[in-house]
Amino acid sequence: MKSKIGITVFSNGDIDVLQASLWEELWNDYTFYRKKAHHQYEKNTKKGAFLARRYERAACLTLYEWFEAIVSRWIGETSGQNALEGAPLLLKCQRLLMLTPKEEDFSHLFGLINRADAKRTALVETINEDRLDDMEASFCHYISYIEASTTLTRFPEQGKNSKGLLDSLLGNL
Repeated sequence: MKSKIGITVFSNGDIDVLQASLWEELWNDYTFYRKKAHHQYEKNTKKGAFLARRYERAACLTLYEWFEAIVSRWIGETSGQNALEGAPLLLKCQRLLMLTPKEEDFSHLFGLINRADAKRTALVETINEDRLDDMEASFCHYISYIEASTTLTRFPEQGKNSKGLLDSLLGNL
C-alpha cells in the first residue's frame, strides 16, 4: 500500500501538497465515524439513534480494517511481503509477538479477534460505544506494545513511498 498524494496548484503559483498513508486515512475515518455517532446520540431522537448505530457499525469495521492493515504490513516488513498471506489475523498477531519479550498478556485481544473472525455479523449487530471503546483500547495497546518492543511503527514515515515522485515534481517547479 502506498501513500496518497494530493497536489493542488493555485492560480497565484502556490502549491498545496497533501500526503497521507492508507493507515492514517483509515484511522481518520474511524475517528470521524465515532464523532458522528456521538453527535447523533446527543440529538436524543429516534432518527439520531438510528444514524448513530449506522456510524458505530462503520466505525467498527473501519477500526478492524485499520488494525488488520497495520498487522499485515508489519508481517510483510518482518517476514517478507507474501508471508502469512491469507492467514487469520490472530496468527499474524501471535507471530509479531515472537519479536517481543512477551511481557504482556493479550488474551482479551485474542478473544476479541476470534469472536470477530468467527462471527463478524454478530460483532457488527451488537456493536455499541462501550464495545468500540474496548476494541480501540485493545488494538491500540497491542500496537503500542509492538512499537515499543520493535522498530515497527503504526504509521509509516509520511510520504516515504512517494518521496521520489514529490522531489521530482517539486524540482520541476
